[in-house]
Amino acid sequence: MKGKAFEIVSVILLFDALVVATVLLFSAYVPDGSPLRFMKWETLLNLGKVNQNQMADSLINKYEDEDSVSVSAQFSLKKLEELKRKKGESFIFNPDTLGSSYLDSFFVALGDSLHPKSLRIAHYGDSQLEGDRVSCFIRKKFQQKFGGYGLGFVPLCDIATSVDYSIASSDNWIRYTVFHNRYKGGYYGLSGTVFRFSKYIIDHSEEKDTTVNQTIYDSSSKSGKIVAFHNAWVSYHFQTSYKTITLMYGNAKTPCLINVYDTKTSEIILRDTLAASFEFNLHELKLPTNPLAIKIEFISGISPDFYGLLFDGDKGVQVDNYAIRGHSGDGLMNIQPDFLAKQIQDLHTKLVLFQYGANVVPYIKNEKDCKNLEQIYYKLFMRYKAKAPETSVLVIGAGDMARSIDGKYESYPMLSEIRDAQKRAALKAGCAFWDLYEIMGGEDAILTWTEKGLASYDGHLTPKGQKMISEKLFNALMVEYNLYLFRKKHNS
Repeated sequence: MKGKAFEIVSVILLFDALVVATVLLFSAYVPDGSPLRFMKWETLLNLGKVNQNQMADSLINKYEDEDSVSVSAQFSLKKLEELKRKKGESFIFNPDTLGSSYLDSFFVALGDSLHPKSLRIAHYGDSQLEGDRVSCFIRKKFQQKFGGYGLGFVPLCDIATSVDYSIASSDNWIRYTVFHNRYKGGYYGLSGTVFRFSKYIIDHSEEKDTTVNQTIYDSSSKSGKIVAFHNAWVSYHFQTSYKTITLMYGNAKTPCLINVYDTKTSEIILRDTLAASFEFNLHELKLPTNPLAIKIEFISGISPDFYGLLFDGDKGVQVDNYAIRGHSGDGLMNIQPDFLAKQIQDLHTKLVLFQYGANVVPYIKNEKDCKNLEQIYYKLFMRYKAKAPETSVLVIGAGDMARSIDGKYESYPMLSEIRDAQKRAALKAGCAFWDLYEIMGGEDAILTWTEKGLASYDGHLTPKGQKMISEKLFNALMVEYNLYLFRKKHNS
């Protein structure tokens, strides 16, 4: 019997080999214009990729027609089955163990109504997010559903152009980040950045050297022209006005005077003073008027550490954009742990979104690299879970991205393994996971996303693509929120 089975398998394999040989032979020798046509060898090899692109195309069409997920606490088995189906289609992994899920801390903070007290979502990422990209769409969805106002975190200087506002600042600001130009001691803001101003800079504008704003604290340098500053300033022009601004600062050895100007009239509309303090502080600036454009001036002999500004209200949901170009997330381990915990608590941050991966994809070559990556992310996720146990964490896996091979674009070969490493690290650390790779359509889906104007080959999303992904993420979270409400009602 075994011999007979072997003969059958051998015949099948031989037949397949003859078919392939025939295709190759006739493809090479069939003359032009002949009615006889065989599928090209390259086409045979790429059949799976063609199907994958068709899958991505089908998913995109579905997403364009999809409605937002509504929130309802009415329990019914039919509704529950529908939510479970949507959960599977959302590619969100939020394990439910002993009647609670990894995202429940966030849902508890949201409460049963659509008008919760003020809470924050920290959205970490790289150049995919900088300038408030992606975050702005997530913020809009949450504020439409749960209330809220404003932009949340805004830096004092930045290398990226924001989609929400314009910013200008004096040349004596120094920006430290957990990724580059690191700050001694690890007392970074929750964003992973610190801003300080200096009294002097070296101006190389008259030389070919383009290294500008190198910080010094004396006038002994012979390289370039010494420029002295008596203060520092930053100006913003918004699409919406604000009456209250919250300034985050610490490590203030001496008081710091503040003047707030209405940029249109150049008049000072508020004078205030930051008290000397080494702690993390939230200082409110209450403006008597609410101009669209303001300039904030800081006057002090020694700069405090500034961690950013908050432009928002005191109710609803706020989404803070914490993006650092080129960063892969591991630098956040440089934030002093207890200082991290205090900021999460004081800011009432109840959900952390980690959206990393794109910057490591080109450098992951094998399974060993994936294991190392998994360990790095596991330690990062555990740091946040340990220091903020009442805050939920959702990890967004790496999306599809392509490289050029002999002039043709194709997905990086280790992408699915990288996604798996992120997922294992997240779930092991008690974090939920959202599979962006599968949401896009899997391998080579980025080719379709690029063709449709939703992304570029390197994985960066266009505004249209950002909006689509943000809506998918929000819907996935709302499915989980509905399931939470059902569990709560059923358990009670």
